[in-house]
Amino acid sequence: MGDEIKIELTQADGLTLLARGNSGHWVVMDADHEYGGNESATKPFELFLISLAGCTAIDVLSILDKMRIRLEKFKIELTTTRREKYPQIPKGIDILYIFEGENINRENIENAINLSHEKYCSVSAIVKEAGIPIGWRYEIKKIE
Repeated sequence: MGDEIKIELTQADGLTLLARGNSGHWVVMDADHEYGGNESATKPFELFLISLAGCTAIDVLSILDKMRIRLEKFKIELTTTRREKYPQIPKGIDILYIFEGENINRENIENAINLSHEKYCSVSAIVKEAGIPIGWRYEIKKIE
């Protein structure tokens, strides 16, 4: 069984919220003006998507590092649309991985991404358990 994770959330001002977990690092969240927020921080739904991008990025970069594959640049572009009815969960999530460097092997890239989504990324597993499809693709760019 894993270690317990505890989240502490405190109201700062209106719908501006401060939260932190076991790491002790604070995260600020807020809502749009139309919902009574101040629009002063990232929305919780965006943080969820950022968590997915971050989780799979850390996996992929760690796996590639173990393969001794060095990248000059790495980026993820994640897109989704939400369904109309509440709760407005994603209809699906698309992830574009962008790798930049020399001598990057497609097979290694695909292996790293697959391992992330099928074995390591807990956020990806939660999304899949919720029945939300995740699609992914990648681009390899030469150093400019």
